Amino acid sequence: MSFDSVFHGAPSSAGGQSVSSGRTSLGIDVVAGQVYYRNPETGAWTAIAGGGGSGLPNNPASIVTKTANYQPALTDGTILCNGTFTVTLATNLSVGTTFRIKNIGTGPITLSSSVLIDFSNTQTLNPYTGVSLDVSWDGTQWWIL
Repeated sequence: MSFDSVFHGAPSSAGGQSVSSGRTSLGIDVVAGQVYYRNPETGAWTAIAGGGGSGLPNNPASIVTKTANYQPALTDGTILCNGTFTVTLATNLSVGTTFRIKNIGTGPITLSSSVLIDFSNTQTLNPYTGVSLDVSWDGTQWWIL
């Protein structure tokens, strides 16, 4: 019997299973391969990275490849960039929205926004093997993680 077949259903105050360590009881649930735990003090459910999707906080599983100027959508997770162009980060997204942006080409990729991205309105991903950035929106500015 798999973990997913034992712990299933949508996270809710009534869903999931309880695991006890003797001192603390922790609620656990799995939905579509994503593992959630329930804080025993607050009752709030939190996704644990490493389940379904990309492992980013907004947990999109979408991987898109772009070759020209682009503005990421909330459904994007990983954005593979091939060429020399600008990725413009919007400011009308939910707090905690996170994108992974990876340069897979031979030219620089410019990240830009009307607000700061880690203390500057632009950041550059130079074309080196394995270069990627995770950026997260806090409602005021973008942060490189």
